Parts: sequence; structure tokens; C-alpha cells
Amino acid sequence: VEALVKSSKVEAPAILIEDQIRFIRQDMEQNAKAQGFTLEDYLKQSGQTEEEWMKEVKNLAEKRVKASLVLQILARDQKIEVEDEIVEAKINELKEVYKKSKEALESLKNPNVRQDIKNRLTIEKTLNFLVQENTK
Repeated sequence: VEALVKSSKVEAPAILIEDQIRFIRQDMEQNAKAQGFTLEDYLKQSGQTEEEWMKEVKNLAEKRVKASLVLQILARDQKIEVEDEIVEAKINELKEVYKKSKEALESLKNPNVRQDIKNRLTIEKTLNFLVQENTK
């Protein structure tokens, strides 16, 4: 995937990077909350300031957006799709993981979160396609 991203001319739009940053932060906060602590607790334990962490998050978000765009183009070109039943199964799995967090459970009802889950599953399926194609 890294090679595909490097060889592509895809630019990561700032708005998608900002969305990904928000998603990473929200995901981290929900994971921390599910484990009984806060993001601030995590930062203290890791010895990072919020500014240092956000710099890492921005870098990660940019890489994720570029990779996602390249993989979405490949998925479209190869007609790779994820069925609704698979998306629902993943959502049910996440409901079980986050059953102690009302906030996380509510977020799973959000159409944007559902679409993000579908996108992740499509990317996963596309990655599996790449592995199969490159091991023939």
C-alpha cells in the first residue's frame, strides 16, 4: 500500500485530513473511556503533551487519508464492494465491545460512522485483493 501511495499522484484534501484527525481523537477518547480513563490520562502515561500527540495524529491522519483514497480508487476500478450484512455484523461486534459506553453506542447510530465502517471494510477487502493478486 505504501508503494501504491508513493507512486500515486493523490493529494490528501485538508478537509479529509481534519475529519480523520477528529475521528482518531474521538476513537482514542472512546477507547480510553471504555477502559476507564481519559485521553489526558493516556497522554500523562505516555509522557506526551497534547501538542506532541496532535502532531503525530496529523501525520497519521494524512497517511491514512492518502492510503484510503488510493485504495478507494482501486476498489472502484476493481468493483470491490462490501455487502450491508457485513457492515451490520461489524456494527454489532462494535456494540459488544463498547457496551459500557453509552456515548460510543450512540455514535454507532450516526450515518457518518456507519459509512466510515463500510469504508474501512471496503479497504480491508481491497487489501485482501492486493495480497491475493501479489501472491499469485
